[in-house]
Amino acid sequence: MVQLAVSDVMHYNHAMNQRLQLIQLLDKKKPDGHRIGLFLCACGNTKELSYSRFKLNLVKSCGCLVRDTKTNLKHGYKGTKTYASWMAAKFRCSNPNGKDYARYGGSGVQMCDRWLNSFENFLEDMGERPDGMSLDRIDTTKGYEPGNCRWATKEQQQQNRRGSYEWFVLGKKFDTGEQAAVHFNVSLQSICRWVKGQKPNCYRKRRYE
Repeated sequence: MVQLAVSDVMHYNHAMNQRLQLIQLLDKKKPDGHRIGLFLCACGNTKELSYSRFKLNLVKSCGCLVRDTKTNLKHGYKGTKTYASWMAAKFRCSNPNGKDYARYGGSGVQMCDRWLNSFENFLEDMGERPDGMSLDRIDTTKGYEPGNCRWATKEQQQQNRRGSYEWFVLGKKFDTGEQAAVHFNVSLQSICRWVKGQKPNCYRKRRYE
């Protein structure tokens, strides 16, 4: 465990969050790499939560804030961007009539039961959606679940999709087709044709299998 200075604790408690009081950082991380802190909530509960999300003010309570907000759908988040992201992901995975179902639920991408059955659980794990960001799967071969999702910018999502493959071109390995194109001073379209069989010893494979 790492004990923070009193001044640091007071700074984060007052400047970043009103309900949570950071007690100490712990020597462990969540599956998605976030450092864990031990917090005391204004309701009296103690809980281990993501320290970075606390600093960004994405986690506001131990979960009691969600339970206490009863204005609509029990949690008061209907109509918010956070709720819309959860609903859209759930729809893509579970509604065969949806236009994107074939690329998600139809191809095996699912939402875990913890999130599928409870928006509150999703909110507790992910925090509120920051402005300019949307829900992104870190490993695109896996589903919507804790440890495999993040709030990401459009640029981060595009890079993640490009980076879901490893490119092997003429004996060299690249993280993206763009990198291969720059290395060989050709267009990305040329690299794509090469890996489709135009040149020998050129192929790509999924990064996560």
